[in-house]
Amino acid sequence: MSQWVEHKACIEGGILKLKDWPPTDNFEMRLPDHFCQFMDALPFPKYTQHKGKFNLVNRLPAGFVLPDLGPKMYCTYGSSNGEGGIGMTNLHCDMADAVNIMAYAPVEFLCECNIEVPGIWTHDDGISSTGITAGLAAAAVWDIYLPEAIGDLCRFIGEKVSMEYTADCSGLIAAKHGDPIHNQETYLTQLMRKEFSEWYGHKCYQIYQIPGDAVFVLAGCVHQVCNYASAIKIAMDFVSPEQVDHSCQLTEEFCQLSSKHLHNPDLLQLGNILWK
Repeated sequence: MSQWVEHKACIEGGILKLKDWPPTDNFEMRLPDHFCQFMDALPFPKYTQHKGKFNLVNRLPAGFVLPDLGPKMYCTYGSSNGEGGIGMTNLHCDMADAVNIMAYAPVEFLCECNIEVPGIWTHDDGISSTGITAGLAAAAVWDIYLPEAIGDLCRFIGEKVSMEYTADCSGLIAAKHGDPIHNQETYLTQLMRKEFSEWYGHKCYQIYQIPGDAVFVLAGCVHQVCNYASAIKIAMDFVSPEQVDHSCQLTEEFCQLSSKHLHNPDLLQLGNILWK
C-alpha cells in the first residue's frame, strides 16, 4: 500500500497525461508498425476501419480532406475515482462514435496495491491472468450515461458543482462560460454519481477495462474515465448510421459555443459526410 501512497503524493493536485498523440502528425506515418497492429486488432472493422462499409466517413465525397479520426494514443498515470480522486478524463460527450483499446497497464502495480473491483481480473481460483495471486483489480473504469441524461447532468453540475452555471426560465442550464458538459471541467466522484442517480433516476453504466479490452462509446453518450494504474490506450473515432442523429445534434451544439471554445469547429465535417 505504501507504493500507492507514494504514487498518490507525486500526482497530488493534478495528473500527468499525454492526450491525443500525435496532435497533428499522422499516426500511420509516425508509427507504421503500431498502426498496422492496431488496425488489425480493431473489433467490428466494418464500422471502425477507415474504409469500413458502415463508417459514414467512408462516404465523404471525393476531393474532401478526411477528418482526423485517429488512431490517437493516450498515456496517463493512475488515480482514484473515490473521494479526492481526479480521474483521467472529465465528463464530456463526443460527436463521433469511438472505440478505445487498452494496450498496456502494469498489473503488478494493481495487485501490490490491492486496488479491488469485484469480479474483475481473476479466475475462479483467485489467480489473475498473469498468474499473480492478489485482490480483484481493474486497470480503468468508464462511467457512461445515455444521451437522455445530458440535460439533467447539466442541471446537477450547476446545482452541485459550479455556481458559474445558472438555470434559465425553461429549467435548462445557461452557461456563463461555455457549457457544463462540453467544457470538460467536471469529474463526478462516487458520491456525486450516487447523488445524481438518486435525484434524477439516471443509471451510470460502468465498464471496467483491462489490457486488451476494447470499450465502445457511442456518439452523444456522456462519459468520464478513471485509470487506477498508469496505462497506454489507443482510440479510433467513426460515424455509425445508428448514431448519426446524435452526431448531428452535437455538431449543432458545438457550433453554438464561443468561437474560442475547444469544440467550436466542425472537425467532423458531418455536413460534407451527409451531403448528397
